[in-house]
Amino acid sequence: MVNNVDKFDKIKALDTEKGNKIKSTISAPIFIERQLYGFVNVDSIYNYAFDQTDLEVMEYMRNQIEIAISKHKLYEEIVYLSRFDKLTNVYNRRYFEELFDTCVNKTNELEKKILLVVFDLNELKVINDTYGHLAGDELIKTFASALGKCVRSSDILARIGGDEFVGIFFDVDSQTLVKRFDKLIKKFENNPITFEENNIICSFSYDIANFPQDGNDVNKLIKIADKCMYEYKYMIKNMHKLS
Repeated sequence: MVNNVDKFDKIKALDTEKGNKIKSTISAPIFIERQLYGFVNVDSIYNYAFDQTDLEVMEYMRNQIEIAISKHKLYEEIVYLSRFDKLTNVYNRRYFEELFDTCVNKTNELEKKILLVVFDLNELKVINDTYGHLAGDELIKTFASALGKCVRSSDILARIGGDEFVGIFFDVDSQTLVKRFDKLIKKFENNPITFEENNIICSFSYDIANFPQDGNDVNKLIKIADKCMYEYKYMIKNMHKLS
């Protein structure tokens, strides 16, 4: 509380809109989780405009504002955690299923085409066992970030398991998606991830299911794409063993 601003050379108070000088001020800092969030200021064009009662009122206001902001931030965090995967910042499975149902209803009205793609990181367990789970987490985050750049704003991407992701793609044919994801595979091959001086290649498999030809339920579509993908991975492993 400063009741005579003119006496303090270091205080530069702004004039009011009418050009009047600020003569008294009360300033209350707002702290959220021990971090300075901002200030609440009350000014007057008169000297000695505030007393101890005003200071107590300002303290009460400051406390109430801190409580309100803290509750709002907690609410935002709860909403975020209910919708997003914390590690990758893409949607989680529960919210993905909600979005799928909403999108299907709209798409049926507009008669748009939907493709569902399941992605799975290759050899994540080997990487975790060799370099540690932090390396595995880095691989997952790098993959999610790169895959997110292949997804249009109208599409939907989610993490549905430890190393498994799913995407919904609208009004696009499977050949276009295959070209897009094969290009990403080659990009990862040419740009290994560096983790604690170790170079790790991010490798993934994927497969595509059509809505509604392959099914009209999200879990059924994921199961179909999953089955095709793992059959492909099994075939590739056998080829490597034979060679």
